[in-house]
This record gives sequence, structure tokens and C-alpha cells, in this order.
Amino acid sequence: MSKRRWTYEQHAAAHAYFRNLQQEKTKRIAELEAQLEQHRWIPVTERLPENVATVFILTGEGAGGIGFYGKDKTGYIWERLDHAINLNITHWKLIIEP
Repeated sequence: MSKRRWTYEQHAAAHAYFRNLQQEKTKRIAELEAQLEQHRWIPVTERLPENVATVFILTGEGAGGIGFYGKDKTGYIWERLDHAINLNITHWKLIIEP
């Protein structure tokens, strides 16, 4: 049995194909990581919303819901839509419109 050898052109074409495949994979991974970052729960110890915002919230007691992070006359506060204020908020995440 004789071994078939690739021509230089075949080898170059295969190399270019796999290099392109690797670049596409790297790009897609970056896109998915960016989406994951947008949808993750953010600990309040890591950062707070940059502006006044309505966000999903979780409390240390395990309650969750939609809350508001905003400013009143005493400074920045958390408020849940049922009007409970200054809750023990532990995590928040952006509300992303579909």
C-alpha cells in the first residue's frame, strides 16, 4: 500500500481552513462570555449599579424581585417595588429587554 501525500496547496488549504475555524470559535466564545456577563448576578460587594436603575434583586434572606437603586435625600438606597426599603440586598442583575 502506498501512502498518499498531500500537495503543498492541499496542506496550505487545510491549514487555512483550520486557522479560520479556530478564529471563528474564539470570536463566538467571546460573544457568549459577553452575554453571560450581562446576565449574571452581581454581588453588591463587587459593584453597584452605575446609575439610578430598576434591576432584579436578591436579599440575604433569599427573597427576590424587582427593585430600584436610587437616590433620596439621605443618599443612595435600595427599594423593592413593594416599597420595602434598605433591604439586605446581596446581589443584583440588569433587566435586559429581549
